[in-house]
Amino acid sequence: MKLIMIMRLQKINERFADEINDMETSEKPTNFWQTPIAVAFALALVKLFLFLLAGNSYGYFRDELYFLACAKHLAFGYPDHAPLSVFITKLSTSVFGDSLYAIRFLPALAGALRIVLTGLLVREFGGKHFATLLACLCVLIVPVYNAGDNLLSMNAYESLFWTGCALSYVWAIRRENPNYWLLFGALAGIGLMNKHSIV
Repeated sequence: MKLIMIMRLQKINERFADEINDMETSEKPTNFWQTPIAVAFALALVKLFLFLLAGNSYGYFRDELYFLACAKHLAFGYPDHAPLSVFITKLSTSVFGDSLYAIRFLPALAGALRIVLTGLLVREFGGKHFATLLACLCVLIVPVYNAGDNLLSMNAYESLFWTGCALSYVWAIRRENPNYWLLFGALAGIGLMNKHSIV
């Protein structure tokens, strides 16, 4: 029985290896916009465009006022949250000011980057255009991300770090390169400085 199971697993492994070789040797598009990852970039641009349309359609949320106040009193820790998002807020307000568009731009950019990372995850598993479109569209339209990406808070960065950790984990396993574990650790550590729930 064990021998039969081992033989079946070997056949599955050989078939999977053949599919990977076929993907690697298939003709690659010469234009970036013909590649599946271009779908992720296009949807990330859609996300930023939607932010430009609706980024200031409602006033300041109370948590945004709290983060703006914390940004005026920088510290390496706060009683109820980690310091990274406050440092990002300080940087953002120093460069762009404290208008609604200014304080919400970096969270919207984090949401767009999360879409690109999702596209990279799909590509790593061999997904083509439709798979990339489906996965990235799900990330684009999910309400919890849309709410978090259009407010100044820790939540937009948290899901970005989670997605980055997932991608580096997949890279470390599939590419059998231990250097990606360093990337995983760095992203998890920086994510911990953003929100403690990354643990």
